[in-house]
Amino acid sequence: MPFSYRKISGRTLNREVINQVNMDNFMLPISKTNPGHFTGNVTGNVSGNVNGNLTGVVTGDVTGNLTGNVTGNLTGDVAGDVTGDVTGNLTGNLTGDVTGDVTGNLTGDVTGDVTGDVTGNLNGNVTGNVTGNLTGDVAGDVTGNLTGNVTGDVAGNVTGNLTGNVDGIVGGTAPAAVTATNITISSGGAVTQLTSKSTGVTLNSYSGQITMDAAALVNNTVVTFTLTNNVITTGSCIFVNHASVETFGVYEVFADNIAAGSCSINVKNNHGGSLSEAIVLNFIVLGITIV
Repeated sequence: MPFSYRKISGRTLNREVINQVNMDNFMLPISKTNPGHFTGNVTGNVSGNVNGNLTGVVTGDVTGNLTGNVTGNLTGDVAGDVTGDVTGNLTGNLTGDVTGDVTGNLTGDVTGDVTGDVTGNLNGNVTGNVTGNLTGDVAGDVTGNLTGNVTGDVAGNVTGNLTGNVDGIVGGTAPAAVTATNITISSGGAVTQLTSKSTGVTLNSYSGQITMDAAALVNNTVVTFTLTNNVITTGSCIFVNHASVETFGVYEVFADNIAAGSCSINVKNNHGGSLSEAIVLNFIVLGITIV
């Protein structure tokens, strides 16, 4: 079915709108079989609102609102709000808010808020807030807040708050001061030691709880067992402490012999006499990068 057009300044050629500037709530070409959708390309600036779905390529700036779905690429700057889903790439700067999901890449700077999920890569700087889940990589600096879950790598500096779970690598410049408040290591587990206090245990998680065997530990003696854990690397810091059960203030607990996939946990009895207690230890594994 042929397309029908409303007359606008500029010129039209087949499905494309060429060099159209400052169109105020313009009418895009629509099809009787596909009303409200635009499949052609726009090389000029769009200052009006686009309420239908946009499957073509926009190389100019968009200052109006995009309320439909965008499956084409936007190479200009987007100052309006995008409420639909974006499956194409946005290579310009985004100053408007995006409430839909973004599966394409955002290569410009993002100063607006993104409340949808972003599965593409963010290659520019992010000063707006991202409240959706981010599964792509972030190459620029993040000064806004990331409240969704981040599974991609963050290579820039993060000065905003990260309140979601971060499963990727956060690798900003070093050295840098880190201020942490209410850190929660969500990947936890528990294991019980069998046979003796020197029997090794296996727990593959960033945090965990180890219930030791109740065998006797004589005074002024150190017992050592191996924690096998596939998240431990040679650059890991292992924090371990006596968390619960029995006599407090008499056990000295520390980790050493840090290797890829394991470490040694040492427990010393400073009580003055032998103790036969199934004490519980808590541990966390933190990674560091030597630059």
